[in-house]
Amino acid sequence: MGKYYLFKINLGDDESERIFRPIEDNETEYINYNKYLNNCYGESIIDNEDYITLKNEQSIYMILRENCFDKNDLENVYEVLYDNLYMNRGEEFEENNNREWVS
Repeated sequence: MGKYYLFKINLGDDESERIFRPIEDNETEYINYNKYLNNCYGESIIDNEDYITLKNEQSIYMILRENCFDKNDLENVYEVLYDNLYMNRGEEFEENNNREWVS
């Protein structure tokens, strides 16, 4: 088993707090992410090589094996996180705009 890294953006007022650090298999984010991959994609963190994000009320994150990203270009991974964050918000915006409003 290789080394795994957590990429995380905490969802607060400015959404600028980025976290990048090694993660162990006994940590909450690792366990939750592994369950998510297993339930939704039928694979584990060990098998995953895709940039799949997990969002909860406090954060959006993903966990990648060290050979699945370029340590000199971490911005690429964070772009995926931000894209997924704003894409989800766009869906909420569209849903609200398409709703029939009662006057």
